[in-house]
Amino acid sequence: MRRNGVRTLSVRAFPSGNRLASEILADARKQLDVMPLPPGCRIDYGGEYENKQEISGEMRNALLISLVLIFLILLFQFRTLVDPLVVMAAFPLALPGAALGLLITHNTFGFTAFTGILSVAAWSSETPSS
Repeated sequence: MRRNGVRTLSVRAFPSGNRLASEILADARKQLDVMPLPPGCRIDYGGEYENKQEISGEMRNALLISLVLIFLILLFQFRTLVDPLVVMAAFPLALPGAALGLLITHNTFGFTAFTGILSVAAWSSETPSS
């Protein structure tokens, strides 16, 4: 089989049980990384790993843009510089709670969790304090 003109061998797994794809890949990589390859051969990882690598940069940009927009909205609401900075300083306090929630529910920190944390941060900043 060829992909983009390059001879390719694809390996797929359909695990039974409750193992995540990232856990299976981590176990497989331990063995694959020490395996000697013939000249001209390489191992590329696709699927969830490839998707995660592609969107991680975009997610960082989205986070930065979201934080700037949230700050500007807070600045417009409070009309001072100090109050929005106090609210923005409280955002990192939500991360341990989000991490604990993901750990308890056995979910990964993916796009859905990322947007959830951003929406909670934006929602908590909507009501100005008196």
